[in-house]
Amino acid sequence: MPEAARGKLKIFFGAFPGAGKTGAMLAAARRIKEAGRDVVIGFLDLHGKSDDAPAAANFERLPTPDPGEFDLDSALKRHPQVLLIDDLAHANRPGARHPKRWNDVDELLAAGIDVFTTMSVQHLASLNDVVAEITGIPEKETVPDTFFDTADETVMVDMSADELLLRLKAGQVPVAHVQQGPSGQFFRKGTLLALREIALRRVADVVEDEVLRYRADQAIAKTWKTHGRMLCCVGPDTGAEHVVRSAARLAGQLDEEWTAVYVETPHLQRLPNEERGRILAVVSLAQELGARTAILTGNDVCDALVEHARDENISTVVVGRSRPRRFRLSRTMSDSIALAGDHFDVIEIGRAGAESGTAVQAPPVFAPPGPNPRAGEKRARYFWTALACLAATLILAPFSRNFDLANIAMLYMLAVLLCGMQWGRGPAVLAAVVNVLAFDFFFVPPRFSLIPADIQYYLTFAVMLTVGGIIGQLAGSIRYQARVASHREKRARTLYEFARDLAAAQTTSEVIHITEEFMARQFNARVTVLVPDATGALVSPTAHGM
Repeated sequence: MPEAARGKLKIFFGAFPGAGKTGAMLAAARRIKEAGRDVVIGFLDLHGKSDDAPAAANFERLPTPDPGEFDLDSALKRHPQVLLIDDLAHANRPGARHPKRWNDVDELLAAGIDVFTTMSVQHLASLNDVVAEITGIPEKETVPDTFFDTADETVMVDMSADELLLRLKAGQVPVAHVQQGPSGQFFRKGTLLALREIALRRVADVVEDEVLRYRADQAIAKTWKTHGRMLCCVGPDTGAEHVVRSAARLAGQLDEEWTAVYVETPHLQRLPNEERGRILAVVSLAQELGARTAILTGNDVCDALVEHARDENISTVVVGRSRPRRFRLSRTMSDSIALAGDHFDVIEIGRAGAESGTAVQAPPVFAPPGPNPRAGEKRARYFWTALACLAATLILAPFSRNFDLANIAMLYMLAVLLCGMQWGRGPAVLAAVVNVLAFDFFFVPPRFSLIPADIQYYLTFAVMLTVGGIIGQLAGSIRYQARVASHREKRARTLYEFARDLAAAQTTSEVIHITEEFMARQFNARVTVLVPDATGALVSPTAHGM
């Protein structure tokens, strides 16, 4: 028999007990039962409330072997289309197949059963300590965020703090939390307001992920302004730190998340190490100021920024104002982003204050003594390009009487393409110039002269130079992209191997040994891992027998 499709999980999520999660679950179950689906109650805890009893009486209920417990085997045997299970974070009795009820729900989902369940914000594992600090009540029963985030639908069951307090006075709310914690602390108005804010923010994160998945499934490129997030563009110009600091202040005033992005193009990739170090220092500054950071690669800065903003559903973009120029032949970055879509809000940061602020200093660049090997490699590329052009001329010379001049010109263009693919943009341009001169001098009549007999050959030379430049540009871009892809693949493989080795380590000494070997191999240097001792001082683990 084919394996059943995994069931769907629907969580009714609340900020505090008494918000009406069970009632909302029963109301939703009644609607789908009226639509013809098989709905069964697996476990329901009414907390002594009579309001939800009539609604629960309309459903078949599975037997419970022990009070307050859920019978997983009975649910699997009955196999309804939809199963209602209250209190997702409940810890099962000793001896049960699974330690927590959410483990039971996971098995039900794997069996193809849809599950409706309830939980409150204090049971979420990542917020457990935050909520305990506010309420004064440590919560032992939790649900991991990884399982919570797998829910196909999360419904926020909300209620104001004042309304809940009125329900509490009327005896409509379970008071177990009041008995467990400091007197009355859980159901104080300030505590309820704080819990409500935390729950709303957590559900907003879940809904944001659902929106991103929907936009990806439907291939929607247009940005939806569903939440406040900003994208700050870090440029190579001096004063980029002023843009970052301004974006941080603006994000703080608007209480919005923000991301700082630097796009490395082939042109910027060729900047000196000192300049690239300064740019990366600005990116680090943004991270210190609370931004998420990303370093992108692409041929066009604007295209990469717009694509990233659309993927992350960010509608507000912050850029620095370009330096004023007497003659401007290209659009500014803000104009280019605005033209990419009407849904982008572009904020341009002025240059006032950029020179007076503290400049970010680039980290010192380690340069080994002696000549720069990269400079020698660059000169070698041009040398081999000139040698390749000479070889092409020597090969074509014997065929000058048999080949048409157009064919010889095409072969020279092929040599330009090969030089560009092998050595990059600059050598390709050099090859184009040298090959045009060689074509004119050795093949175009009168031979051994740079002045052609027919003036139309000047157009041929111009076309060859233009095509050679374009070929060099394209070949250099392809070479750069291939180098970036190779670097990413190598980095991903290295990190995977490092993580695999760490996962296999059994002791602290093995972890330290693996880390030292990995770092020494990557940086080609001696590495020592220091660990804090009982007083907090950093010491070598070998000296303490670790």
